[in-house]
Amino acid sequence: VMIYQNAELFNITELISPEDGGAGMQPLRCPSSVRAHLNTAAQNTAAYTTGCELRFVIEDDQPVTVTLRNIGTPTARVLVYYGSMQSGWKTLSYYTHDTATELTFQNSNSERLEAFAKAAQFPFSSRVIRVLFPDGGTKMALLGIRGNIRPPRPDEVPERGCLLFYGSSITHGSLSCSSNGMFTQRIARALKMDAQNQGYAGSCHIEPEMADWLAQKGDWRAMVAE
Repeated sequence: VMIYQNAELFNITELISPEDGGAGMQPLRCPSSVRAHLNTAAQNTAAYTTGCELRFVIEDDQPVTVTLRNIGTPTARVLVYYGSMQSGWKTLSYYTHDTATELTFQNSNSERLEAFAKAAQFPFSSRVIRVLFPDGGTKMALLGIRGNIRPPRPDEVPERGCLLFYGSSITHGSLSCSSNGMFTQRIARALKMDAQNQGYAGSCHIEPEMADWLAQKGDWRAMVAE
């Protein structure tokens, strides 16, 4: 599990200096040591944020601010979930830009939401705020988090563990309507599991270094390869 300023970075393996030379830290979905051995297209695709999430639990009633920016994309959209439940109306999604963008979160009806999540036997606790980064061809930089937060505990995420998806365009979410509508997310939700996305559109060559890394990761229960 990777932690950034007391939040979990899900489906993110490493943070590097942004490729555009700007502020913040840029997420990678595979380590630089593996990325260096991939084909040129996959080296670029590894920096796309498809399947990546920022996850945290707010510890008090004060607002939390997440600041990030897009790299090379004027506008993109992130989705917000409270555990297994997608947020609604004004907080359904946020648009991010290629300049510093602040997203603000605050606990609201937390006890009621948690009671509903338990009654519905949802795999995630509703206390876990999940910021789903854009799918497809978007890169981002993390600029910082302000507020009293902690990473999710093991009992607040799916007890069945993770499905690891490795594949090409469809896995990567190419032309999908949104990051929560991809087949990877739909299968994981149906099985009450988490979804790690290692999709590399047009560049899934199964290099030995990638195969070895996926095999030894140790944080997934089953793999779907396409």
